[in-house]
Amino acid sequence: MIYITVLYTNITVLVEAAKKTDNIYVNLNI
Repeated sequence: MIYITVLYTNITVLVEAAKKTDNIYVNLNI
């Protein structure tokens, strides 16, 4: 269970990082 929770938190962190990078790319395109 601990491994699954750690994996889940890592995925959420990656998703948040992807959202931030997407925002940066959008700002650069504008």
